[in-house]
Amino acid sequence: MILPTCTAKAHARQSICPNAACTCAEGKLRRIADLASLYQVRTGCHGATDLSPVCMGTALHFDTWVPNFGVQEFMPHSEEMLSVFPHDYRFERGMMHCGESPGHGVDIDEKLAAKYPYQRAYLPVNRLQYDGTLWNW
Repeated sequence: MILPTCTAKAHARQSICPNAACTCAEGKLRRIADLASLYQVRTGCHGATDLSPVCMGTALHFDTWVPNFGVQEFMPHSEEMLSVFPHDYRFERGMMHCGESPGHGVDIDEKLAAKYPYQRAYLPVNRLQYDGTLWNW
């Protein structure tokens, strides 16, 4: 199946952007999409590079099923990341092509992954100077 993609600026105002990695357990992503469909709201799963190709594979398979699909966010991963997570989905001419492999279509090369030890990292935090309140960045 071929799915349209977009950049963050092109997102429609009435869309939900769940993270498939956090919401697929216990059918939560499906329930979120079902609730959104009651209000004619489309889905648009996150596809940022801080999420692994496993998450992208999961999101693409969800996108092919969900009746109120809107758009799939996509950012290409680094070559190192792609070599650790071989997959069969592809981005071509502005569209995501969902693979035909069983499951979510993504594998892991554990020997290669061992060459890249985990390094903890944090997103920046923006606080207001006068009182320290957290603010969007």
